[in-house]
Amino acid sequence: MPVEILNQTGKRMVLAPMRLALEAGLRDLNREDASLQVVILVSDEIRALNRETRQVDAETDVLSFPAPSLPGFENWLGEIAISIDFARAQATIRNVRVVDELAMLAVHGLLHLAGWDDETDGDRQKMVDRQNQILTSAGLPTDADWHSLPH
Repeated sequence: MPVEILNQTGKRMVLAPMRLALEAGLRDLNREDASLQVVILVSDEIRALNRETRQVDAETDVLSFPAPSLPGFENWLGEIAISIDFARAQATIRNVRVVDELAMLAVHGLLHLAGWDDETDGDRQKMVDRQNQILTSAGLPTDADWHSLPH
């Protein structure tokens, strides 16, 4: 189950909870054979990526880039980009550990790679429920009221 996590921040951080969460998510989605990459960025980098890919000139917490449907890429889910700065801010507001917020963001990104959407309140709640189910199976903290904070 190849989960690659790239820390591009230049700072040391604990990544084991994020890896556990992603592996639990892949099992939950019956995609143990799939691989994905997570890149942890600082705010300026994720803002540039958001501007370049979505034409939104703002920092965000997590971006997901599903793999193309091409022969030979059936087991490649795609890439997830997470802002460490946004994760730290959200963790402070929620009064949780940064490693737990990173795990939640990673699972949120994974669900987007798997086709989940959170554009409506109902879809958002279903997605949060699934995130929490995955985090529980990984032995990590959950948050029934979790949502991306205003960007």
